[in-house]
Amino acid sequence: MRHAFRFLSLLLLAACFTPLAVNDAQEAKKEDPKPHEFKKPEILAAAKYLKAVGPERVMLINGLRYLCRPDYEPALMEGRAYVPCGLPPQTAETDECVELLEALRLLVIIESGMPFNEFVERDVVRFLNTETLRVNDSLANYAVPLVTCLAAIRDKRIKHTKLLKEKAAELMENAMKARDVTDHDSPLIKGDFIEPMWYANQMWRALMARCCLELDIGFSTTVWKTNLMDLSGACNKDRGWMSGLHGDGNPDNDLNSNALALTAISLALQAPGEVVPDAAVRSLEKRLKYVPEVLQRIDRAFPDEIWQGGRLCLARDFRDDFAPKRQKWADWYKSLLAGAVEHVDPSGAVLADHNLAHAMGLDVGMAPRHAKKAAETGLGCLALCGGLWHEKGMPKPLEGMSQAEIDTTMQCLSILHAASLPPIKAENEEDEGDEDPLWDLPLDEQVQVVIERGCKNLESIQLANGTFSANGAWRAGSPGLYEVAMAMAALVHGGRKQDAAPVRKAFEYCISELSAGVPAGLTTYELGMILYGFQCYYMKNLEDAGMFKIKNRSEYAQVTMKTWNSISPEGHRIIGNLANALKESYIGGERGGWSYHAPASKGGGASDNSNSQFGMLGYKAAATLGAPVDIKIFENEARRLVAQYGAAGDGETVAWKRYDNKGDYEHVVIEQPDWPGNVRTGGWSYGCWPPGDSGLGSPSLQYNGTGMMELAMARDELLMRNVMPNGLRRQIDTCIFGAQAWLADNFYKKGELSRGPRQTGMGGAGWGLLYNMWAIERGCVTANYPLLRGKIDWYTMMAEALVRSQRKDGSWGTPHDTAVCILILRKVATPMPGNPRPKPGLKRKPVDPVTPEPKKPKTEEEWENPVTGNRKRKKDVTRNEEPEPDPEPEPEPVKPNDPVTPGGKR
Repeated sequence: MRHAFRFLSLLLLAACFTPLAVNDAQEAKKEDPKPHEFKKPEILAAAKYLKAVGPERVMLINGLRYLCRPDYEPALMEGRAYVPCGLPPQTAETDECVELLEALRLLVIIESGMPFNEFVERDVVRFLNTETLRVNDSLANYAVPLVTCLAAIRDKRIKHTKLLKEKAAELMENAMKARDVTDHDSPLIKGDFIEPMWYANQMWRALMARCCLELDIGFSTTVWKTNLMDLSGACNKDRGWMSGLHGDGNPDNDLNSNALALTAISLALQAPGEVVPDAAVRSLEKRLKYVPEVLQRIDRAFPDEIWQGGRLCLARDFRDDFAPKRQKWADWYKSLLAGAVEHVDPSGAVLADHNLAHAMGLDVGMAPRHAKKAAETGLGCLALCGGLWHEKGMPKPLEGMSQAEIDTTMQCLSILHAASLPPIKAENEEDEGDEDPLWDLPLDEQVQVVIERGCKNLESIQLANGTFSANGAWRAGSPGLYEVAMAMAALVHGGRKQDAAPVRKAFEYCISELSAGVPAGLTTYELGMILYGFQCYYMKNLEDAGMFKIKNRSEYAQVTMKTWNSISPEGHRIIGNLANALKESYIGGERGGWSYHAPASKGGGASDNSNSQFGMLGYKAAATLGAPVDIKIFENEARRLVAQYGAAGDGETVAWKRYDNKGDYEHVVIEQPDWPGNVRTGGWSYGCWPPGDSGLGSPSLQYNGTGMMELAMARDELLMRNVMPNGLRRQIDTCIFGAQAWLADNFYKKGELSRGPRQTGMGGAGWGLLYNMWAIERGCVTANYPLLRGKIDWYTMMAEALVRSQRKDGSWGTPHDTAVCILILRKVATPMPGNPRPKPGLKRKPVDPVTPEPKKPKTEEEWENPVTGNRKRKKDVTRNEEPEPDPEPEPEPVKPNDPVTPGGKR
């Protein structure tokens, strides 16, 4: 092994320091880096070394490599389509608090038995100094740190036993206060549907109880007994513990829910002594006779589902008599482990297409897709270390391996990973098939061609029942329902009439799926897209009612009423049900925003701007169609976004400027005022946090698009209904202005969007470039910014990227992604008579993107007057119609939560 280490280290150095190519001096700019070409002997040497390490250890070390992000990897991966873990590298210099997934990584490092470096001690100290708060309706934020405390106390290399035990006691005390997430009347239980998160919380509760029993930390066994009795009562005989009476054929609602419940039961029944009250034990034992049948049924119902990552970790903690009928647990688990090893991704990450990580409350702290990969990978590593729970003294899998051996193993895995990745295609490198006559057309004509090709692709893959042949990315609720609605929207805006067969079939499928009510488990994402699809389907009704010819505010109520009356009673019921479901999932309060599902209580629970953009999209669609809506949601969401607008740390102070686009946009009912004053560039990040909370984060491209869209939609509803509170419009307008200014300064550089699909793909539902582009497009179109700061032509850059990335069959991947690309290219926005809208068929000549000028140093006065800080909401706002602005208005005095600095009289 020593010789192999030296040999591979030399190979690694050769790979890392390969010089990067540059463009001709005339262009004076850097070309796409060329990746190191790995020779066959290098790959064979790495594979041979790994074979000697053993498959399970290799799988564990590969997971650790993904989670820890070794320092050498960026150089080794340069020039390849490499997507690192969303966690910061373990070696990153930081003294910030430890996020939930970082605590999970620390737990994996401790339990693996790998040698400690100086960063482990630093992370333990950071961990001890981190205050833990409840997140969403999950107990994960208490359970994972508590298990980490126990692991650290057990490990004699860590010397903070007293502090760790104190932290564990505090975590358990707080967790026991969160009883609503495990009770029989929990908000996670909606009629016959029990959220998988409820079962996950039962598992977390049992796991924390086992940890506290070992640490001799007291807790209420009565609460645990009640929870276990409720869990026992949730059993549906040989169906087991499901979300919904039949699980809807969905592994999230059947396989995952059962796995979580069985882990909770295993942990409880194996607790030492007589801690678990007899009544709970007897009740649970009555259900055990069904376990073999439940697991056998799951194996048969989901033969293609892989037990890896979190599922493997849960199965590792099953009691040793929990196995499918006529199988022993050891043999069954061995087969599951073999399947997981067989499906190891070269990156080391566990790529799960289900939502177990969300059910367990672990998809937090970053974009959900990246969080899910980190969470599933961490749980998969724990499965190899003995599970979430194992008895004290169990050998650790990497004990006995030296740091050099582990480093060599990681380096070998990095080489094989790099060799498996496609190189990034240079910007000037042409695709096969570039003889397509499409490339001889100007961009606006290319756009029309690819839209038509996309629509024809959707028509070609539509099935007889109205659905489409490819599956979407979201699995909750009725599979593919949101996808059908989005494809329907794209077909309508792609030129298909309301009575065209493909549109009609898609509409009838949606109606049939929703006629009995909103399917249990539909997320805010899905609800929003389905309502948006209905709005697009009823575009003809809106046109006939006069939505696009409104001349004053009073006509808006007439037009929406006329539109609503043109929709059938069944349509009223379905749209109303969807709108009410969105109302239920709106958090409200200072935090505001939408959650995945209805929260425990208004103003409580978790929300984020990703959910919120789809919540607002759907709720505005319902309002546009004339459905009854709560106008207070539009006002609260506007105030929430104004209060949570964050000035960028390096953001400049810019003077308000109204960009006139009269040549591109039609007359509007309410003209844009020309507000005096300045604004700090900034925007929004992923989370929705009350003002003053440390979680607000830095602005981002996609969530700035989200905030702009939401504010523009709220502004439209409040203005057109004559209920805009005094002063709020100015705050909305200036926040949108500051957000688009930040977008202009931080937008993709020329060629970056076109290169992106060649590096990591377009992305898809809920992640990646496509997700970002759709958010930005909706924000810019609804807020009326065809150019950012009057110079950055975001649409041309997106259109070039989408035209180039369309596949030969006319698709952009899944039906959902194809639909989104069509909608982006069409610049489709919700009808908003209170805001400017593009003229139909407008073909504005593309503008070359302009590189923003260097930012000027900020003056002392500007820094003394930041746009926003930690603001509190005004409590004495008078609800009143905002008067039409005077041609030369006097500036309002700036209030604490007003996102502008005074600019004096004009």
